[in-house]
Amino acid sequence: MSKKRIPSILSRTLAASLVATAFAACSGTETPQALLAKAESAVQTNDLKAAEIHLKNLLQQQDDNAQARFMLAELYRQVNDVRSAEKEYRRARELNYDRNKVVPPLLEVKLRLGDLAGVIEESRNLPLSDADAQARALTVVGLAQLRQGKADAARKTLADALAAKPDYVPAQVAAAAVTARSDRPAARRAVDQILARQPDSVEALSLKADLELADGKLKEGRELLRKVTGASPFDIEALAKLVTIDLDLQDLDAAKTDHEALRKLAPGSPVTHYLRASLEARQNNLSVAREAVQEALRLAPDYLPAVALAAGLNLSLNSLEQAERHARTLIERSPNSPQGYRVLGATYLKMNAPDRALEAVRPVLNRDSDATLLAIAGEAALKMNDPSAAAGYFDRAAKLNPKDARTKTGLALSHLASGDASRGVSELEEAVQLDSGNMQADVALIMTHVRERKFDAALTAVDRMEKKAPKSPLPATLRGAVLSAKGDSKGARAALARALELDPAFFPAASSLASLDLRENRPNDARKHFEAVLAKDPKNSQAAVALATLSARSGASRDQ
Repeated sequence: MSKKRIPSILSRTLAASLVATAFAACSGTETPQALLAKAESAVQTNDLKAAEIHLKNLLQQQDDNAQARFMLAELYRQVNDVRSAEKEYRRARELNYDRNKVVPPLLEVKLRLGDLAGVIEESRNLPLSDADAQARALTVVGLAQLRQGKADAARKTLADALAAKPDYVPAQVAAAAVTARSDRPAARRAVDQILARQPDSVEALSLKADLELADGKLKEGRELLRKVTGASPFDIEALAKLVTIDLDLQDLDAAKTDHEALRKLAPGSPVTHYLRASLEARQNNLSVAREAVQEALRLAPDYLPAVALAAGLNLSLNSLEQAERHARTLIERSPNSPQGYRVLGATYLKMNAPDRALEAVRPVLNRDSDATLLAIAGEAALKMNDPSAAAGYFDRAAKLNPKDARTKTGLALSHLASGDASRGVSELEEAVQLDSGNMQADVALIMTHVRERKFDAALTAVDRMEKKAPKSPLPATLRGAVLSAKGDSKGARAALARALELDPAFFPAASSLASLDLRENRPNDARKHFEAVLAKDPKNSQAAVALATLSARSGASRDQ
């Protein structure tokens, strides 16, 4: 290149630069420095949305601006978008942003995401040069180790954190949390000492709340967590705990209020969707609950509380294949928890596969003293025509939970099946007294009296059942069955008609009336009962099948 051309090239470059600068000024494009200043100003005034816009505009111009990446990460963390925060912290670190500033919050968001292995892996980049940063980072590592069940490693890590900064309260609280695993009174003393020095410590208040909850003091724990959310309104973990406590206390109004606050803070969190599912399930909105828990699992497939809830919901909704799949996942990932075995065993019982149900729960029957697992084994054995084994399982379950009416009912049925009628009836009477809401024992007792042709005793049991559930059509239907067996056709019809007044779509009552009509050779009247049910409930498959069967017996065409 000749020297004569250099001035010409330089002049063209300068001209192009000036044109670009002029164009930027005319078009309103701001320099990265100006955008950074605006973002900082927006953060100071708590206008986080504006700060985000400024930072994103800056990064469109300078994708490798480490400070902007760090500020964006801090912003995302503040609004509980921890996944985005984790991504931006990592990018800032890759761009060589100050490790003392970026490593501790990166570890914290990984912990919030449940990425315990990621926290441990990141800890290999320690130590940090700043004592405060080192203590903060090591505290997070200690908490991750504690959640992994490695109490000894956590204790050592937290000692290192306190060596870096002896008065670092989060490390002191975390050390107390480690102590709580083996000595809860000592942990209480430690946390009380911390609160005496730092009464507004969110970490200490949270741990004390956890200790209260561990002791079954739900109201006291909730009161402490309300202080936490008052001091730290963006603490979604505390809000999530509040919703759980509200549900445990059967305080649905408080649960709805606290969940709405959680939803506003973290609408995309799997925990938010999981707790919504729990709330809907508690209100018996099972289909809505299943949709919510499916969303939680879409966001976090390994979130075990959601897996457990999904298993139970699908079991309740008779989606048995899904219930089986979720239960097996739960057993695989949490083999020491009885919940997966419970759902799997109950699922196989509903599938009418008692041998598989017994096989599902057998591995934990001797390991866990769990009344529900033993009751499932008892029911399975009973269905397999082994009343002696069933009685053994139910007897063990009853000793663990003597006030459980379902277990007592199962024990009674086992004794009835083995021929010990007097003992079985006595146990059914006990079961009826134990639980006013569960009518399984009432039904079994009534039908046992009918089989023994003790009709007056059966009707007395129906009277008692009717007082427990005056709006249910079931007692009136059973009264009709007793009177029919007694030979009182007129009384049976009146009782069954009463059942259909209470619920016009209640198939058992309609079917019993139809049976009386068929017995008296009145098939057209029998047909009307099934048609009436279908008029109220067009999707009632039992009524549709019964009507089709009756039509076939009456010589109707295949199409009819």
